[in-house]
Amino acid sequence: MDHLIDDSDRLKPCPFCGGAAEMHQAHDPDGPNDQGYYVECGKCGASTNLRFSCGEDARPLLMEQWNRRTQDAEALKSERRAITFGDIVQQQVIAMRAAVVAGKLEGLDVGMQWIANTLCGPGHLPDLDEAKALGGAQALWDKETAEHEAFRAAHPAP
Repeated sequence: MDHLIDDSDRLKPCPFCGGAAEMHQAHDPDGPNDQGYYVECGKCGASTNLRFSCGEDARPLLMEQWNRRTQDAEALKSERRAITFGDIVQQQVIAMRAAVVAGKLEGLDVGMQWIANTLCGPGHLPDLDEAKALGGAQALWDKETAEHEAFRAAHPAP
């Protein structure tokens, strides 16, 4: 197998391990794969299928196939993450809206129960003794907001 050209500036990293990919041509004079082209990761060995030049150069199609596969995987992962976060936010908004309706129509205790149920499920009910020791709801808000802002500063979004 000969390395044909330096495609490192055109081929995307491997979608499985991030390794560098290279274009190769098979040399198998007595076999059916002779002169077939393929892209292969130099780190993990992942590769495309063989393509043969039947009237036109197979290499641009292989580059497109390899690069599209990487882009599609990244886009799909990003889209799944965005959908999941959107679902979480939407569920919280729906629960808070229901809490407002229950609070107005059925009493504040019923409305607060909606909020408590929303937080209790994922284990986020506040420690009332800690909140009281801090100075109440606003102090708890200030403390947790400052902690979150410090975390985001240390872990900025890409």
